[in-house]
Amino acid sequence: MSQQEYYYEAVQQTTYLIDLKRITNIEDCPEDFLTIAELSEMGLRAHGGKQYFSNKIKNALIEVKASIKPGKKSAIIKDAELLETLKTSYQSCGYFLENTRRVGDRLFYYPQGTAKVQTEPKYADWKTLVWACLRMMNDTYETGFDINVNNSDRVKTIELYKKIFTWEEVAAGMDAKGNNIEWAKMMWEDEKTIPVPSSN
Repeated sequence: MSQQEYYYEAVQQTTYLIDLKRITNIEDCPEDFLTIAELSEMGLRAHGGKQYFSNKIKNALIEVKASIKPGKKSAIIKDAELLETLKTSYQSCGYFLENTRRVGDRLFYYPQGTAKVQTEPKYADWKTLVWACLRMMNDTYETGFDINVNNSDRVKTIELYKKIFTWEEVAAGMDAKGNNIEWAKMMWEDEKTIPVPSSN
């Protein structure tokens, strides 16, 4: 029995991301569609939903980092498209370029060894866990779900994923992508460690 062939329509595409709709019947495809082989050539995975062009984001961040003036720790991200991508990405700024973080429209750079030692999960770790679970759900159930991380209840989102996957499944999926899963495990096992927005 041959494997199901899928086709993809780019619902939205910018310099830094693409939002794909998966189509099962070639007769339903628009004139300009993508195949699994074409996705692979673009460095993308064969599933629907938003995917990010990590290398393009990294190169853009390197340019912003290069604009940090001597003696300063940050620079303004002037590329509006890049800024919007970073705001909506499931991954933190440091995922795309090590030792960086974004606060508002500023990119902060912390040379190796100057950042604070992390002792508990951060918002970026929560986003990594949420993104990993969403990717697994879309791959497993052949869906194209997306999630607005800025408007999602952080504890309830993890509770939802716990109804779908075991920790062992999540850990295996995250390991396959080379993620540091220490903080994800902590949040998965103890909801009190999930960083929630301040009430003040």
